[in-house]
Parts: sequence; structure tokens; C-alpha cells
Amino acid sequence: MRKSAKGFTLVELIVVIAVEVARAKFYATGTSPATVTAVDGTVISVGTAGAASGVPIGDATGIGRAANIIATTYTGAYTAGGVSTFTLVGGPAGCNVTYNDTNGVVSAANAIAANC
Repeated sequence: MRKSAKGFTLVELIVVIAVEVARAKFYATGTSPATVTAVDGTVISVGTAGAASGVPIGDATGIGRAANIIATTYTGAYTAGGVSTFTLVGGPAGCNVTYNDTNGVVSAANAIAANC
């Protein structure tokens, strides 16, 4: 009998860290900016209200920049105001990680052995 694996996938961990770093930069400013600047100078678009405050928006200028989603490695199906999906280039379509820009939640529910 196999034990089920627990924990984060690497891409999920990267996206979670990117979200939290952007959120921390947002709150550290003491205002409600529409963008935050990462240490490397990358400008990241973030939400400014409610649960989305400080959370990278679901497009290439938001979560794409925050997580440094590279088109040669991952394909991003961005949905601002909803759920974006990231799939490994050349990997099975069902094996992906999702990101909800309305609340910053990252899910690897589809990144399981049966899908990947």
C-alpha cells in the first residue's frame, strides 16, 4: 500500500511565496498602491481592495511577473478577477496549478500522479 504524498509541489511553492512577498511589499508601503516593486526591480500589479489587497492580479503583469512564469517552462492561462492556470510546457494538460487572484489562493489539486 502506497502512502499518499503530502506537501507542496515546487511550482505551487513558488507561486505561494511570490504571492506572499508581493502582499508583504503592499502592506509595507502603508498605502494601497496598484503596483509593488520587487527587490530585482520587477513591477508587479496587485489588487487594492478586500481579500485581493496586495495579491498579484491574474495576468502577466501580476502573478506572471511575481512568480516569474517563463513561457518556455510554463504556459499560463491568465484570468484577471478569477482563476489562472499554469501547466508545465510539454506536460499533460490536466497536470496544473491554479491561482485565484480574488483571494491569493494557490491550488495543486490537479497536480497529482493520476494527472501527471
